[in-house]
Amino acid sequence: MTYPFFNKLEIVSLPEDRKPEYIPFEKTGNPPVLVISKPLNEDEKSLLSKIMQAIGRTIGKDFLLVELPEKSSATLSEQWLQEKSIIISFGLNFSRLGFQLENIPYRLLKLAGNSFLLCDNLSKISQTPDLKRRLWSQLKSLNA
Repeated sequence: MTYPFFNKLEIVSLPEDRKPEYIPFEKTGNPPVLVISKPLNEDEKSLLSKIMQAIGRTIGKDFLLVELPEKSSATLSEQWLQEKSIIISFGLNFSRLGFQLENIPYRLLKLAGNSFLLCDNLSKISQTPDLKRRLWSQLKSLNA
């Protein structure tokens, strides 16, 4: 099963038991941001929305959220990776996305024109000022 986003562009392949909803997605002048996380509660979604707004992103326009259930994995499609996007993972190692990248939190990795950022889960970030600062530092560098 695939997520048919980005004007019918395949983004990720997911297990058959995961039935995502279609979310329309438009190209804008900004590099698209794909956020991958465990399922989020309402407080975490609110925090994520504020974080994305702070860097000028809007869900459904140039920011997508894919929530992966426990013990699930996904593979980013070739098409998505050709979009020169920003992939931010909150609390999930890159190996769950099919990448053999170093899992060093809060260090921006660049690969084939894409930017990858691994962070702690949003509930931990919301409770830890130092983690908020580290995240903000990396997010600012994405928009520089």
